[in-house]
Amino acid sequence: MKKLIRYMVGIAGLVFYASSALADKIGIVGNFDGDYRKAKEVVKFYESKKTDAILLMGDYSVRGIPGKVNYKTDFNSTKKVLDEFGKTHIPVFVLSGSNDNITDVRKISADYKNMHALKDSVKTKIADINAIPLNGYNNKKFMFEGAKFIDEKDFNNYLINLSKNPNSVAVSHIAPYGDVDIAPNFGNVGEKKLEKVLKENEIDSISNAIRESPNKKKIGNRWKINPSVFPVIINTNGKGKVNRVDFYRIRK
Repeated sequence: MKKLIRYMVGIAGLVFYASSALADKIGIVGNFDGDYRKAKEVVKFYESKKTDAILLMGDYSVRGIPGKVNYKTDFNSTKKVLDEFGKTHIPVFVLSGSNDNITDVRKISADYKNMHALKDSVKTKIADINAIPLNGYNNKKFMFEGAKFIDEKDFNNYLINLSKNPNSVAVSHIAPYGDVDIAPNFGNVGEKKLEKVLKENEIDSISNAIRESPNKKKIGNRWKINPSVFPVIINTNGKGKVNRVDFYRIRK
């Protein structure tokens, strides 16, 4: 009987070890605004944490205000930021932001074997998760309140793809609606259509369009994650779902 118990405990331990081994750590960060020094620090940090992949959420170019005279995307500042991530051995997955020229982002990413520019609505394996990505979008009529970060046709196709892939994770520059208070008395912001699809299908989401409000919230069975300017590490459960979310500061 004792031998049987020891045997069963050993099998249970082996199953636990195998399940744990499938779980991954994914670094998530965005909003660099041309700050390649931050990029260098983030790379070093994620290497020290032994993350299995890095997901970049956009806004690499120098920061401007879209729709205003001072707004521009800058190839050189975008390149300086992404070049730092090209130096690591960790696989890097790149989403374009609303401050970026998506052509620049894809061109720079193509120079590095470890770097993959994400395509809208194309399911992509990022470590343990099946990501359904949506890039940011440069719109000349951009206004801060009621911002349009995406093309309407692309966005509707994205929502359809999400609903067909309920076991995936939504990875978008645009944020779903709610739970993001960017200023006193301003209220919630984000895209209501996206939030509706995420809620109906209980899909985890990672977004980064609102830099002022870092947020992690478990709603029922799903996570809503917005790293803002902070480096984040998500831990998966070995089955493609987010298990834990940790925020970090790498600067004083």
